Amino acid sequence: SKKMIDALNKSNPHYHLYCKFLSGKDKSKKYEFIKNFKRGGISHSNQVGFHKEGLCGFDIKSQYPTALMHMKIPAGVSRWVNHFEPEAHGFYHISNLVWTDEAKKFKPIASKKDNGVLDWASDNIKQVHVDSYMIHYLMKNCGLVSFDVIEGLVSDIDIESQKLFGTYVGTLYKEKAQQDALKDAGKEFNKPDREAIKLLLNSLTGKLVEDPSRYFKLEFKSEIGNGQSINGMGIDKIATDEEKMNDWVVAGVMVYSYSKRILWDYVNCLPNKSDDVIHIETDGI
Repeated sequence: SKKMIDALNKSNPHYHLYCKFLSGKDKSKKYEFIKNFKRGGISHSNQVGFHKEGLCGFDIKSQYPTALMHMKIPAGVSRWVNHFEPEAHGFYHISNLVWTDEAKKFKPIASKKDNGVLDWASDNIKQVHVDSYMIHYLMKNCGLVSFDVIEGLVSDIDIESQKLFGTYVGTLYKEKAQQDALKDAGKEFNKPDREAIKLLLNSLTGKLVEDPSRYFKLEFKSEIGNGQSINGMGIDKIATDEEKMNDWVVAGVMVYSYSKRILWDYVNCLPNKSDDVIHIETDGI
């Protein structure tokens, strides 16, 4: 999936505009900053225990492929800021979040407890890394009133994700829809084809935020000694010298941000909004 995206965007001018966001002499600093915004799907039991009331489960169809088609991505030359710029697009490390009295505890952002565990239901979020699109969403839909900016990385433009991922997602989704139509009609359909397409659509988002610095080369040696071995052959893990960065990380973190906003659009349809949620698992309520 990653190789297909790389090939499709090799000569895409929108991709080169996208890559400018992490460019510059301080590219490494920008990259390390963006890595703080990796936050996958929500896994949270909001009301633990035995429930006597009637329950309803809801599952969002193609949540991540939808994000790949409809989200916005910061692009162009980026700059560091120490205050919130409402018209700019990018990423902020913020603190001292203030909420309205009506704001719900369970929100689409989470802080970390002292033991490192994510706290999805808290009135006291001391600091958090959050993108500008989510900030606007929180202010409009979740009761965020004010905050302080510790550090931000923003640009003046953004691009539509469809210009980077449209051919990939559109082609695969069209074929999957044809197989789904056959399945729903009770006709014979190509199950392996459908499953392979589903895997390609869903696996890409993980590759977009992957950390390539954890990769290494294996060097074989005749003696095992005190080291590691494979089938009786001694090995050493050799780190490569070249700088390893995943240029897709900006798009990757935006997939997860957009998917949470989709999720919360459904949550906010409930009578008591997130107070009515028992459990959330990425795309299921």
